[in-house]
Amino acid sequence: MSLSGAELVASVLAAYIALGLVLAITMLLGGLRRFDPAAAAAPLRVKLLWFPGMATLWPVILAR
Repeated sequence: MSLSGAELVASVLAAYIALGLVLAITMLLGGLRRFDPAAAAAPLRVKLLWFPGMATLWPVILAR
């Protein structure tokens, strides 16, 4: 099975988004406490604002 260029890009993008969503959910459910206790105490609405950024920039978060 051979993927065309567009299918390959779509597959890589889907994998990137899936990993980002998993990491963001993990961070918001408990991992945030490890990095910043004050951020872990933030209200849910603030954490929901952080969610898209965490899902998009997951390589930066993972490197920390």
